[in-house]
Amino acid sequence: MQQQLTIEKHEEFIKKTLYQQKLPCKMDSLKALILYCCVTTLKLLKSEYQCEPIVEFLKHLEVQPHQYRASTFDDSEPSIVNSYCAISVLKQIKQKIEVNKESALNYVRSLIQEDGNIRSSVSSNDADLRMVYSALAYLDLLEIDTSEFQQTVGKFILTCQNQDGAFGLRPNLESHCGASYCAVSSLIILKLEIPNKSSLIEWLVMRQCKMTGGMAGRINKIPDSCYSFWIGWNLRLLGLDLLDKERLMEFLQHCQSNYGGFSKYPQSMPDPIHTLHSLLGILENEDYDYVHAILLN
Repeated sequence: MQQQLTIEKHEEFIKKTLYQQKLPCKMDSLKALILYCCVTTLKLLKSEYQCEPIVEFLKHLEVQPHQYRASTFDDSEPSIVNSYCAISVLKQIKQKIEVNKESALNYVRSLIQEDGNIRSSVSSNDADLRMVYSALAYLDLLEIDTSEFQQTVGKFILTCQNQDGAFGLRPNLESHCGASYCAVSSLIILKLEIPNKSSLIEWLVMRQCKMTGGMAGRINKIPDSCYSFWIGWNLRLLGLDLLDKERLMEFLQHCQSNYGGFSKYPQSMPDPIHTLHSLLGILENEDYDYVHAILLN
């Protein structure tokens, strides 16, 4: 499968994004996420990269210990998604982190709502399973015990599960592959049982389009390259590998840009987010950390 991918071009595309900030569209508010995607992609492709500029850049994003904002171009407050991305990068480049456990715990505690849902930032009303996963993975990467959140956050996660076994971003919302990955990973971190596994597995497998081989994130949606990760890795968390990789590769080849990178759909502009998730979904690697979405070595 790897021979069918233009690996060198993808590597070149990611390095341009990382070092020259040649983004296909304006992504200033996503700098921490873009950095995570670039570093993880280069590790996956076993490509060399410079660690010092990455560490220095993250220092400019750090507002409080282990709390990172989105970009150096504004004075926005730190968010849990950016903080998770930053810690994931530091972990992957083997940067020593002086962990202030109480500071990190208090930060996450300040984001938890009464129902156990977690906000993206202290003043934000944006709260769903994406932030729940980011918060728990963030603490787990810092090797901080998350057991105090089992009864609150854990209960909220379970209320997001639908009758088909999959999860919505919030209770009573449509089942979604990304939300399901976040829910399953979060429950694993919390050491809680995953209910209705067989129904969830069936729902995930059924998202592979018979016509194109691509993966759709929801029912009656067209395939999107990034869901090769969200679905494939979710199944791996459940101990299975049930996707038709040959058909998936056929779809992803149509999402490859001639200049490197993957786009969301065929014949669209590539970006580092869909490039990472496409490659994670199709390439095998013994160093995958399926819970935290990073490479261990």
